[in-house]
Amino acid sequence: MQTTLLKHRISLTLLAGLALTGCGGGGGGGGGGGGGGAPATTFTASSYFTKTTVGNTWNSIGTTTLSGLTNSSTTTSHLFKITASAGGVTTDTLTVTDGGVAATPVTRTRTIDGNGNLTTTTGSIVFINLPATFSAGSIWEVAPATATKTTTTGKIVGVGVSCSSNSQTFNDCIHVQYTYTGTGTGTTGGVAYTYAAPITTSIYFSPSVGWEGDVQNTTSYTATFTFTGGLVLTSTYSQTMQLQSGYIAN
Repeated sequence: MQTTLLKHRISLTLLAGLALTGCGGGGGGGGGGGGGGAPATTFTASSYFTKTTVGNTWNSIGTTTLSGLTNSSTTTSHLFKITASAGGVTTDTLTVTDGGVAATPVTRTRTIDGNGNLTTTTGSIVFINLPATFSAGSIWEVAPATATKTTTTGKIVGVGVSCSSNSQTFNDCIHVQYTYTGTGTGTTGGVAYTYAAPITTSIYFSPSVGWEGDVQNTTSYTATFTFTGGLVLTSTYSQTMQLQSGYIAN
C-alpha cells in the first residue's frame, strides 16, 4: 500500500512544476530592477526576462523530505540550461536529480506573450508566471483547472525583498507564491480511495539572476488519502532548493 500511495505523492510533486522559504518578508516596493532609487509601485514581467543567452546555466541544490506514509530525506538538484533563444522565445531544459538518480530532462519554452505576460510552456500546458504588470498583492490565474488539479493561482507576496542563498544576498527579489490542490482517485489492495493535496509553491526571484535561477524555492504539501470504509492517511512532502554560485546569467 505504501509503495502505491508514494507513487501518487510523487505524481503530485511533478504536477507542481513550480514553490515557503526562509528569506526576508515581503516589502511594499523597492527596486524591481536591482535596488536603488525611489521605491516602485508597479513592476513589469519583461524586466524578469532579460537573461536569455544560449548557454546560461543555473544549478540549485536542496533537500527533499517525505514523512507520514514513509520517512526519507534526500539531496536534490535542479539543473537549468538555455539551449536556444530566438525571436523573443527561449528553450531550456530542466534536469532533476534526486538521491543521485537523474530524471529525463524536461524541455520548456519561455516568452513574453502578446499581452506582456511572462509565460512558460511545457508540452501543451501554458503557465502565466508573471502578469504583464504587477505590484505587491497582485493575484492572477497561472493555469486553468484540469482533471487532476484545481486552478493554479499566483500572488505577489512582496517586492524589493532581500533573500540569501549559498552565501549570496540579493536585495532586489520579488516573492511569488503559487497555490493549487492536486486531486485524484485510485485503488490499492482492492480498496478505492480519493486524495487531495493543497500545494504551496513559494519562490524568490531576482532580475539580476534571471527567471530560471530562482534564488530560493520551496514546495510543500500534505496529501490526504481517504479510503472506502473511512480510513484516512496523510503524507507530507517538503523541498527547499537554493541557487548555487557559479551560475551563468547573460
